[in-house]
Amino acid sequence: MQDNRSELATLGADIEALERITPPFHRLTYSQAVDLLKGDRTREFMADQLARFTAQKQQIEARIADLEAQQAQPMKQWKADKIAAELIDLRSELAEVQTRIENNPKHAQLAADFEWGKDLGGSDETIISMMHDKPVFVTHYPRQAKAFYMKTDRTDDRVVLNFDLLAPAGFGEIIGGSVREDDHDLLLSRIKDQHLDPQTYEWYLDLRKYGSVPHGGFGLGVERTVAWITGEKHIRQCIAFPRMMDRVYL
Repeated sequence: MQDNRSELATLGADIEALERITPPFHRLTYSQAVDLLKGDRTREFMADQLARFTAQKQQIEARIADLEAQQAQPMKQWKADKIAAELIDLRSELAEVQTRIENNPKHAQLAADFEWGKDLGGSDETIISMMHDKPVFVTHYPRQAKAFYMKTDRTDDRVVLNFDLLAPAGFGEIIGGSVREDDHDLLLSRIKDQHLDPQTYEWYLDLRKYGSVPHGGFGLGVERTVAWITGEKHIRQCIAFPRMMDRVYL
């Protein structure tokens, strides 16, 4: 923030919101996240969001109507070009708001019907992250929803020792990590439980068979993190070499 404030402002980042993000971050277990999604707080939040989106749509439509009325009047070319450019932006914004209005009831219903044991979907992560003003750690996901190499919690073997970090404002997961299973026999059992071929992972099992230590790891989604920090709406703008309609391969 100190070294790149002007650059972030140029990109349209919400500087004040970023400055408010200081430790400690919010923490939820998976079970707490499920209770949140299915609870009254989420229902009220989604209803408020729908009302806000509807009001926003009406404001945009009113502005579009005003600009279209101005277009019908004689004016200088520079002003006509300025109005045309603003209309393009407004119509794009209107389409985005309309999509949010259409998706809101669907996402609210998905949250209300969420069942313990499923992995959090994109809409679920979006709802949770939009309900918090700081990044949110979600920990201890169900074992059946996660990869075989994640270590089970020895105090509750229904869940694993993992976490996802959700960025605020609806940007969703930006980091995922876990403690890795270091017990050879338990790791082999997990592979079989997920109907995978142990021979395919023989090299991985050997890492445990011939000695291992308790360890963990995580991965950070660079593009998603950049999108969150800069406030960019489309992740494609944060990818160095995005896949485009006219450029599939590098």
